[in-house]
Amino acid sequence: MGALKTLLIHPPQFALYAPFLAVPTVTAYVREQGYPCDQWDLNLLANRRMLTPEWLSRCAAKIRARGEITAQGQAALDSLERVVAELPAALADLKRKENLLEDAVLEHSFSTIDSAYAIINAAFAPTEISYNLKMRYAMDKFDDIEAAIVDEQENPYLELYREEFVPRIIAGGYDLVGIGMAFDEQLVGGLSLAKVLKEMAPEIHIVAGGTLLTKLSVSLQKLNKMFSPLDTVILYEGETPIIKLIEHLSGNLSREEVPNLLYRTAEGLHANPMGNEKIDELPAPDYGGFPLDQYLLPHVIFPMLTTRGCYWKKCAFCTHHHSYGWEYRNRKKNKLADDVYALQSRFGAEYFYFVDEAVPPSNLRVLAEYGLTERGKGIRWFGDMRFERHLMEDDFNKLLHDGGCRVLIFGMESANQRVLDHMLKGVEIETMSESLKSMHKNRIFSILMYFTGFPTETVSEAQDTVKFIEAHREYIGAFAQGHFQLLEGAPVHVDPEAYGVTSIIPPQNDLSTEYGYTVRSGLTQQAAGQIADAIGRRRRVDTKFGQNWSRELILLRESARYDMHKSQLENMEAALAG
Repeated sequence: MGALKTLLIHPPQFALYAPFLAVPTVTAYVREQGYPCDQWDLNLLANRRMLTPEWLSRCAAKIRARGEITAQGQAALDSLERVVAELPAALADLKRKENLLEDAVLEHSFSTIDSAYAIINAAFAPTEISYNLKMRYAMDKFDDIEAAIVDEQENPYLELYREEFVPRIIAGGYDLVGIGMAFDEQLVGGLSLAKVLKEMAPEIHIVAGGTLLTKLSVSLQKLNKMFSPLDTVILYEGETPIIKLIEHLSGNLSREEVPNLLYRTAEGLHANPMGNEKIDELPAPDYGGFPLDQYLLPHVIFPMLTTRGCYWKKCAFCTHHHSYGWEYRNRKKNKLADDVYALQSRFGAEYFYFVDEAVPPSNLRVLAEYGLTERGKGIRWFGDMRFERHLMEDDFNKLLHDGGCRVLIFGMESANQRVLDHMLKGVEIETMSESLKSMHKNRIFSILMYFTGFPTETVSEAQDTVKFIEAHREYIGAFAQGHFQLLEGAPVHVDPEAYGVTSIIPPQNDLSTEYGYTVRSGLTQQAAGQIADAIGRRRRVDTKFGQNWSRELILLRESARYDMHKSQLENMEAALAG
């Protein structure tokens, strides 16, 4: 028997701005090991299919077939002719580089896409689909998820999968289909695919993996249940496990020898021992097979990692590094430049997003220095990081900008020193302030994220963060805010008394990893949410911070803005020299 043929899939529902990293990372490793492996960005493929005049007309027919037409349905029908006429141009306008700084054009294009989704929503009401998914089913309740994936009236994926995509999977002759899910919004899209595929081709082995399944694994094992269409689940990192699973399905390994594997036994669910990857032995991600010309923006932004896990990993609210097995690993410096070059040479990549939990300053330096070489000249990039003292230095920020850095994203969390210290953030207010000023001076756009209501935070302390934003308004590019969530496995959950939490209230839904709580002092859980909502409403009408561009679009806009500024300076210099 020849080698098993594998298909890895990134399912809906997710934004359409750029590819997602997880599947290309695993694909690269499977291909490097010599196994045939294809990959689909099904999120992009399915949504681009839905955003067509033909599919929208089918949705309109579905609305009419329901009999009594609701106000939502009538509004959708009334808009159909206009949306069908305008949608092709709207999608084309988003792909044009010359429109990156044309706010009115961008706003019209996104508004037209929103109107198209409104027609789809009316056909599958009360479901709401856009760049995420909302259904009347609870996304954190096992039985609701199982019901959602068989609901022919309200599930927007089943018909599409059954008609167009599952037949292509079957025709491809795949033995193993892996579905990667990182976010709650992908659960129905991913499991619906598995459900239709299992009905039409039960012989294909279906495995799911990704951050979301890792997050849900504790709850699934407590329930002693696995989602019905799945054969197995891979927890934590997936490169070695998928290879071992292929070898198991080929008859060369026992099921017990596949690390990170969750599966059914006669006694119930069983999870094999966990293993982590050796990061320096992994190849650069491989985007071959993704329809790179179909993302919404004029340039493809390629996500990459320079580390796995978090080098700080002390923040009391955080569980992000859980999916990496709680282990931090930093890729060797020489490999970072090689990774970037691999994507440049193969895919013509110019724009990059380093999606680490926090990119270390030393890695920022490596990337910037590479951007100054002949080989790296012209790359533009951004990343997620912590406020570190290096960013207070003009020389460091100038190096970053000259080496292609245009945007940096920070989990600021709070601008009150006591609260920062209480959550073990390890950042000084002065560092944040001076860093923002220096980055602004050196044309690096900053995006800040913070939340209200960390246990014992008072109203006055929450206001300190709002005051900090206003005081640094000139230097901040954009910000987003929310409220504290007590997540399963976070340090606050493990040791609540140390952080002023007096009681923990288990969630009502069986897949929820967010707990209720009461506090010794400060804002209640309800008050924290109300304050966050109020701040959000004010932000949305703010003349500077109100436009909710995606981070990918911000990178392209900042790059275009600088290139235009540079061109103007060069023209002025040429005129003076003349």
